[in-house]
Amino acid sequence: MNFLEILDDGNGEIAVSARELYEFLQIKSRYDQWFRRMVDYGFIKGRDYINYPLEKVTTQGNRSKYLDHIITVDMAKHIAFIQRSERGMMARNYFIEVERRVRNIVNKSSLEWTRKGHWRETQSGRIWIEPTTVKPKHSENLRDLRDYMNVTPNLGGIS
Repeated sequence: MNFLEILDDGNGEIAVSARELYEFLQIKSRYDQWFRRMVDYGFIKGRDYINYPLEKVTTQGNRSKYLDHIITVDMAKHIAFIQRSERGMMARNYFIEVERRVRNIVNKSSLEWTRKGHWRETQSGRIWIEPTTVKPKHSENLRDLRDYMNVTPNLGGIS
C-alpha cells in the first residue's frame, strides 16, 4: 500500500500533496475550507506551501481546474498533529519513518537521486519544478530509494 507520495527537491527537503494528506486523514469538510483553516495556524505561502493548480477531464470530456498545494513535510506533520485522530497519528508516524529513511540514505552516500519534483528559489519566491530523473550511481542506492518512496505506515488493523 502506498501512503502518500513523497516529493523530493534533491537537496534534502521533502514535501507532499496537501490534497493527498487531506484525503488520507478523511477530513469531512471541503478541501478548500480545510486548507484555509490549516494555513491560519501560521503557515506561510512560499515557505511552507505553494499553490499547485491542476486540471482533470470529466467523464463528459470537460476540463475542470482545481487547486492542490505542495506542502513541506514539516507543515504536514504539524497538520497531522492537530487532527487528533487515529489517522493523524498514523500520518505522524509515517512522516517520522520517512525522515528516518531519508537520513539513512543521505548518510550512506552523496548520490544524486531520482527527483519527484523540487523547489527552486526565484525572485518572487519558491516555485515547484516538475519531476526530473537523475539516475543514482549505485544500484544499492536505487534500491534504498525505492524502499524510501514506499514507506507503509503501521495501520494497526486499519486499511
